[in-house]
Amino acid sequence: LSMPLGTRTTLLGGVFFTDEQSSKRQIINAVDPATPQQIRGPLGDAAYPTEYREYAAFGSVNVQLTDRLDVELGGRFSENEQSFTTIEPGTPGPKIETRENSFTYLATPRLRLSPDLMAYARLASGYRAGGPNQLRSYAELALVPSSYEPDETDNFEIGLKGNLWGGAVSYDFSVYYIDWQDIQLQAMLEDPDGEQHSVTLNGSEARSRGVELSVQTQPWEGLRTDAWVAYNDAKLTRNFPSESLVLGASGDG
Repeated sequence: LSMPLGTRTTLLGGVFFTDEQSSKRQIINAVDPATPQQIRGPLGDAAYPTEYREYAAFGSVNVQLTDRLDVELGGRFSENEQSFTTIEPGTPGPKIETRENSFTYLATPRLRLSPDLMAYARLASGYRAGGPNQLRSYAELALVPSSYEPDETDNFEIGLKGNLWGGAVSYDFSVYYIDWQDIQLQAMLEDPDGEQHSVTLNGSEARSRGVELSVQTQPWEGLRTDAWVAYNDAKLTRNFPSESLVLGASGDG
């Protein structure tokens, strides 16, 4: 829902819902080594159903402070519920359930320096849901984490947008910085008996910074060209945990 509030303010609001289910069924058949194309009968029938359900509400307000300056402020609150269940013949496994919520924000001021030039800034946060680890036995549940946490980003950007030569050339130049926390990583954990278990863990931090430039030209009607160039410097700011399946040390890019 979008609606004006007076002559200088616009409100936007909405809700979101998703319910996603997967059976993840695995059927193993027995075959005769002499005739592997011929199935002799079922050897195993297991299922690992998962469910993801999310509710969210979001909104923003855009305020025209002056004829040249406006600001947009926004936010999104969400809650998700997830479950993973092991259904194997003779060896019922655990049902792991998680619930978490998040709030993400957005702030974008824009200043029109001239009819053909605008400066802007953007502060925003990003979020990726955590969830249950796919453990297949109660023994695993007692030895390794049953779930992992979300990872999040804080994003900062400033830039210029403008036109040249009566609109024949338009450009967008920006500088950005991204701070990434609690990165989700695949890892192998070893229990006291020496058996290894594949799980998702939170570990490490990283930052990314760079510049981007895009240019669009329309020298005459019917012809348009676009060009982009970007430079990015992305590095870890904390070592990956030793259990991670990918090696990474602080400073690695």
